[in-house]
Amino acid sequence: MTKTKISKYLYTKLLKVNVHEPNHIQKWENQFQDTMFNWNEIYNMPYTASIDTTIQSFQYKLINRIIPTNKFLFKCKLVSSTLCDLCSNYEETITHMFWECPIIQDIWKNLNSFFQNNGITIELNPNVLFRIDTNIHYKSINYIFMLMKYYIFGSKYRKEVPNFKGFHHYLQNRITIECEIATTKNKLNQHLQKWAFLTP
Repeated sequence: MTKTKISKYLYTKLLKVNVHEPNHIQKWENQFQDTMFNWNEIYNMPYTASIDTTIQSFQYKLINRIIPTNKFLFKCKLVSSTLCDLCSNYEETITHMFWECPIIQDIWKNLNSFFQNNGITIELNPNVLFRIDTNIHYKSINYIFMLMKYYIFGSKYRKEVPNFKGFHHYLQNRITIECEIATTKNKLNQHLQKWAFLTP
């Protein structure tokens, strides 16, 4: 075997040895050990559920765990505490900010009632951080989940306490914006079908 072939062989072997999951995927899977993740579908979901590039980008950052929480900002010495800005009782991690915080839980409960009022029954759990695919309206629901998280994040940096009334108003505005985007892209029929389940 020539030196070139030996080098190529060793390089290929080293590549196989060093292949590993990205750090953020390992962290999610360690945190939710009972959940089966399909990462290709999780990464594709923002682009199938929305044509809104702002929301797509935000969800991508969340999946990659690059949302600035107080836990991270404290390490950078940009805030004085790791505690949640809303409840002040628990460390503000991504999961706490978007799901576990008692104030945020109240908004999710109201969202669940909103779904039920529109004929949708869905079990809300921490998977809302990623995606759901068990409902015929999964595109709309995934978009609403992404929008909820974006609204929560925006409220944090506006130093406002998020609430469902504020979110519902925000949702209506974003649907209007998405309608305008869909119209310019000749996708109005798809937009109307996507939101047909909502009561006027």
